[in-house]
Amino acid sequence: MLVDTDNRRIEKVFKGPILLDNGATYQGEWEKNTELRSGLGIQVWQDGSKYEGYWRDDKANGKGRLIHADGDVYEGIIIYIFKIFLHFQFNNVFCRGLG
Repeated sequence: MLVDTDNRRIEKVFKGPILLDNGATYQGEWEKNTELRSGLGIQVWQDGSKYEGYWRDDKANGKGRLIHADGDVYEGIIIYIFKIFLHFQFNNVFCRGLG
């Protein structure tokens, strides 16, 4: 049993690799008895892009690294709150938000 940042008790299990509906594969931690990615995991898309990092409520959330198929790499903290995506990059002091 683990406790997340909202003090929720979450039991996690490791699964994968699993083929997702969008054609990507995911390997990592899930909330037990749910279909929600939660914890550390790796997702690889069909174009070769890959995200390695933390997940919460089935979304990339926390410290991670996104490697695009063209070789661009974004590393930092990803926060997904109320349909707003924020990305904070460590090495180039980069911040962006999408609503």
